[in-house]
Amino acid sequence: MIRPLLIRPLLVRLLLVKRLLIKGLLIKQRTQLSAILLAALVLTGCATRVDVQGAFPDPVTSQLPVSAVVVFDESFSTHRFERTDTQEVSIIIGHTQVDLFTTVTKSMFREVSFTDSMPAAASADLVLAPKVEEVQISMPYNTHLNVFEVWIKYNIQVFDRSGEPIADWIMSAYGKTPTKFMKSDTKALNLAAIVALRDAGAHFIIGFTQVPEIRHWLDNRAGNMANSPASPPTINPPIASPQKVSLPTADEKQAAL
Repeated sequence: MIRPLLIRPLLVRLLLVKRLLIKGLLIKQRTQLSAILLAALVLTGCATRVDVQGAFPDPVTSQLPVSAVVVFDESFSTHRFERTDTQEVSIIIGHTQVDLFTTVTKSMFREVSFTDSMPAAASADLVLAPKVEEVQISMPYNTHLNVFEVWIKYNIQVFDRSGEPIADWIMSAYGKTPTKFMKSDTKALNLAAIVALRDAGAHFIIGFTQVPEIRHWLDNRAGNMANSPASPPTINPPIASPQKVSLPTADEKQAAL
């Protein structure tokens, strides 16, 4: 039989051990919580948010003898790319790509107008509706290369004036910039996005008439215009020659008297 005097110290020790265990668990939990909060702060501090800004000069190109309506819907004009992996990245390209396609189409078509929704009945020859299919970015921590890269894939939907589809043209663009020329990740990513958008503009100008369906439509339209009946020539009435009037001589005047 265990004596009461021996039980009391044992209980005290058990209570001390229990308190130490509880205290250790609390310290561990606090440490884990601190680590989580620190990681969240680090990720927040490393987040890259870019509202892409840039200018696009008017391209030098031959205008097509057609009119066009360009549709910039809300998803296109406010497009934002977001990625959350090792580092949070957010890029807004909507308003800047609207500026790009506005500049390019004004130079490409004889007459162009812009709207934010598909027209029920277009007054123009063509209706263009650009869509963003995909955006990809690559940061130095992804590839261990000293560059920022941006890929943009567009779907240029083309319709005739009656709303019949002519083409779904998938067009890709790419831009990159070395980090050694940039003072911050934001500026480097902004420049890479602008390079990609300018690449998209160049591809649009060069490739638009090379799309087989668009080329076929343009050829048919040119043929129809060539075969349309010409206006009858305007015939001007002949101008009568002035009559020659002879004045009487002095002898004729005398004889008349």
